[in-house]
Amino acid sequence: MDETIILLHAKLRNFETEARRVLAGHETSHDRVITLQKTQSLLLGLTLTQEEVFSESIECVKRGLYRPAIVMAWAAFMDFLEEELIANKLSELHAAYPKWCKITSAQDLREEEKDSNIIEVAAKLKFLQRDERKVLQGHLAKRNESAHPSQYRPGLNEALGYVDELLKRVGSIKNRLST
Repeated sequence: MDETIILLHAKLRNFETEARRVLAGHETSHDRVITLQKTQSLLLGLTLTQEEVFSESIECVKRGLYRPAIVMAWAAFMDFLEEELIANKLSELHAAYPKWCKITSAQDLREEEKDSNIIEVAAKLKFLQRDERKVLQGHLAKRNESAHPSQYRPGLNEALGYVDELLKRVGSIKNRLST
């Protein structure tokens, strides 16, 4: 009897996995979130806060809350960017921008500067590549449109793409930092 139940559970899990794989190919399927979760699981080394906020973003996508998903993904990405910029470029930041010498932590950076300024400075310090700067400014505009009253109504595909893109940017930056 126990073997039969175990076998039945195994078959059910296999069926569910296969069904999700098939459904994930359909444009409007909420099962497409599974592929995003796989991407997230590959990004080890995030802080607990970053991991939690990216996870909340994915949960928003699952629940059809696409504007909050975009806002949360941006918050997680900016936390990553601010932490890494301070950890890797603080002395260069102070040398290039003397007015920013009072900034000694990611928290200071967050409180004192706008996201757009942080992106520009990160690019000027060669922390971000030129094309990344342009893409991130576009993502910031989309975040702002999502965070404030507007006619903007992203769908599943747009929200998934946004979150996935930011997760991949984190991975790309982490890879560059490790080389």
